[in-house]
Formats: sequence, structure tokens, C-alpha cells
Amino acid sequence: MTSRTELSGQADSAPITRLDLGDVELAFLPDGVHHVEAHSQFPTTPRAIWHAHPEVFDRDGMLVMSVGSVLVRTPDEVVLVDLGFGPRTIDIADVTNGAHRGDLVGGRLLDSLAAVDLTPDRVDTVVFTHLHIDHVGWLGRPEDPARHTFERARYLVLRDEWNHWRRPERMALGTSVTEAQVALLSERIETPAGRHTVTSRVTLVPTPGHTPGHACVHVQGSTGRALILGDALHCPIELVHPGQTFVFDEHHGLAAGSRAAIDRILAEPATWFAGGHFPNRVFGRLRRTDGRRHIDWEA
Repeated sequence: MTSRTELSGQADSAPITRLDLGDVELAFLPDGVHHVEAHSQFPTTPRAIWHAHPEVFDRDGMLVMSVGSVLVRTPDEVVLVDLGFGPRTIDIADVTNGAHRGDLVGGRLLDSLAAVDLTPDRVDTVVFTHLHIDHVGWLGRPEDPARHTFERARYLVLRDEWNHWRRPERMALGTSVTEAQVALLSERIETPAGRHTVTSRVTLVPTPGHTPGHACVHVQGSTGRALILGDALHCPIELVHPGQTFVFDEHHGLAAGSRAAIDRILAEPATWFAGGHFPNRVFGRLRRTDGRRHIDWEA
């Protein structure tokens, strides 16, 4: 097994970064960070791939995953995609009975929102790629979980996702929305059954596999477009070395098919990705040259 020291790098969670699509702007808003062991998350990935990519590891040899939201500002609407983990910290070993090591830390999302000159009451729409705990953390206020953090916002998630996670036996697993969060969502949730136009510039695109109703979010600007990946991909190595298996995908065959569909979308001209769990930087373009794959990152 590859040791932590062999994989030591300088990765960190991504800072606030922006992507200009002409009349639409995207911004990554950090909430926290997730540290995990690479081999436990991608159990079939050859060690040679990890050795080729020290940039995804911190100095302790832990794989770094950013945690946060993607802000989409269109001419008509302010949209947030996912809501981070919220103001808390967990030890991964505690919640997996020692099967995995690492941590999950949140709490910065509202500060990140303020840093781009927005307050929660300015958000019109919240779109969820899926309903895992690190994507719904700011639904309720820390001081009063029964009150909405984003008081004006409507919520959207695909119907298969909503029906899957709001069942009591699913909530009991502790990996997704809580009963209190379901109560908040129920007050204003919209649950389209498939590909769905959220605004004139924002579209939900079904990409099942990680969860039954997982969706990516397509954003169209005047000078290009972007695909917000959610948890369809967790690490940039999946773009340059396709075919990896992520241990927490619920249906590996569907997840692989969704990643193949994403790959086709990213091959189209003027198309960016937003990898919300990617370390260091989240916005980039996938370039194919002489049979090899490269990522051109937004500065």
C-alpha cells in the first residue's frame, strides 16, 4: 500500500475563485475542506496514477477535497448550487466505524458569500446536485435549524433524489438530509422528473449513479458555458485518467455512464467544468492533445 509520506504534496481547499462567461459569472464559495485517504475513496486506482499527481495531496499525504457552493449570477437571478457542510466538524473514522480516516470541516459559506458582496436574502434559487450532508449543510440557520438560512430562495432537486432520501430509513443512515432539513425543503421544494430548465441560463442535467437522482448543472453564458459537476467527479484525476471507481457511488454502472456523458459534454467548444470538490482550483477546461488529456485551469 502507498504510504502517506510517498504522496505528500501541497494541496489545499480551493479559495474564492471566479469564472467569467460574459453576461454570466460563476464563483466558487468555500465552506470548508474534506481530507480522506486516496486508496479508500478510489480503491481500484493504480498507485502510479497517485504518484503522478502529488498536487491533489496535502503534506500529510491526505487527498484534499474542497467543500462549498457554486454561485451563478445571471442578468436576472442569483443561484446557489449546493449549500456546503455547515458550521461543524466530523472525524470520518467516528462515522465509518474506523473504515475510513479523515475529516470533514465546514462553516465558511456565509463569510464567502459576504466576500462577494451578497447576503443570504439576495439568493433567489438554490439548486441541489444531490442531498448528501456536505451539500445541504446551510439549509437551516445554525442558531435556529427550523428557520431557512436563505429566506427568499426556492429549492430544486431532481425527483428521484428527493424520493430516495426523504424516506426515514434513508435519513437514519446519517449521510444525507436530516428530518429537520426535509421539513424545510418540503415548504418550497420543486422536484422535476428529468432535465429541467431552472432559469434561461441554468439547466439541471440528470447524471445518476453517485446517488439515484444526482444532477449536474449546465450554465450558459454569452461567451461560453460551464458544467457544475457536483459529485459526479470528486478529483481531477478522474478527468485525466477516466475510468476510476469511487467507493461511495451507489450504482457504479450508472455513475460510469454519467461520467462518460460528462466527458462528451466537456469535449465541446468553449465548455468549462466546475469541480466543487477539486483541490486548489475548481474551474478549468479539459484539453485532449495527441491522445493525452490535460487540464487548463482558470487562473
